[in-house]
Amino acid sequence: MTTTTAADVKKPESCQGCGFTIKDGRKLRCGFDYFQIPAPERRTPKLTSFPEVAHEHVCEKWSSIGASVLKPPIDLVQTKKVETIYYLPGHGGLISTGLGQALLDRGFDVTGRETVGAFKALGFQSQAQTIATDLREFFWQEDARVIANSFGAYLFLHAQALLGEPYIGKVTLLSPILGEFAKDDEERPMNFVPPYAEKLFDLAKSGAFPVPLNVEIHTGSEDWQSYANAIAFGEMLGIKVHVVEGAGHGLPKGYVANLLDQWIN
Repeated sequence: MTTTTAADVKKPESCQGCGFTIKDGRKLRCGFDYFQIPAPERRTPKLTSFPEVAHEHVCEKWSSIGASVLKPPIDLVQTKKVETIYYLPGHGGLISTGLGQALLDRGFDVTGRETVGAFKALGFQSQAQTIATDLREFFWQEDARVIANSFGAYLFLHAQALLGEPYIGKVTLLSPILGEFAKDDEERPMNFVPPYAEKLFDLAKSGAFPVPLNVEIHTGSEDWQSYANAIAFGEMLGIKVHVVEGAGHGLPKGYVANLLDQWIN
């Protein structure tokens, strides 16, 4: 049974329905000031630094679009070069928590797309196209870094297909969802079928998938959502796949932490 209280009902122009709102458990925090900063200049603070707001609060800053939306810099020619990671978390994940916070703790700037709010409402194809546009306009350089987890990796790969040419930055895919490749894997049957589940397989099989120039995959040996498909995908396209023995879909924090530390060193 699902119980809805008055506080759970979204008012059309209240904080609960605002695109600038950041969820912190059952609390809501305002990210308006943060999202006014051009994407390459953002440094996401800890979640608790964003001011808490009431669900029913209404103000003139309300917008249906806001959270996780990249904003172009004022001067596209002369921008400050900073170490910004483009991060695509798993379905429903936030760029300011979990892996995103781990990146922040290591001195990286973090921006990206979250499958929540207005972006989630776009639909899969529009989400992939938005990410492709982000990459082309903001992160199309060899020293750019992209990290994508689970369903975020699936979105990245579909965005890569839409780009039509290999992405030139460094890409790390963690426990990627890939659709249907290893359909005959009896030990780890695929019980989750994402949108356009066979598209990546068809592109890879026909040689039409534009493989990123610098990409690697990390997956757990016991991950029924990723392992078998990641191995098949890597073999078809010549992508290095690192297997974490005994790990499931959520890779061990120590393993991921070591991976991020290698970026710094």
